[in-house]
Amino acid sequence: MSNSLDSIKQIVSGDGFFEAILNGVSDWNNALDERDELEFDEAWVSAFEELKDLDYPACGGEVIVSELRELVFKKVFFLASNSEVAGCISDDFGLIAESASKSHNVDFISKLLTSYVSGCFPR
Repeated sequence: MSNSLDSIKQIVSGDGFFEAILNGVSDWNNALDERDELEFDEAWVSAFEELKDLDYPACGGEVIVSELRELVFKKVFFLASNSEVAGCISDDFGLIAESASKSHNVDFISKLLTSYVSGCFPR
């Protein structure tokens, strides 16, 4: 699985992609609570911290990442009518896109993407 920005855009634009993920969770409160547990939260924050000080190598990379996050938020919010779920998934794809844009692989971020591509909400 490629993790270029173009491939990530194709993934999130795929028919039924988010529907499969959203339909796979019966209790969103529980799913979101699981992500607040120490192990997952520390891994997410660590990945974020690892990326935040790296420069975007391409002009406009930050804008593309921001646009992708917005697209994901809007799609998920439309489907789930839940801003917390939409924000969470949008943040994940922001992290995934930032990693791709900065060409910096982080194992945790690769696992996030793999989980989503397999139709599972990561937790």
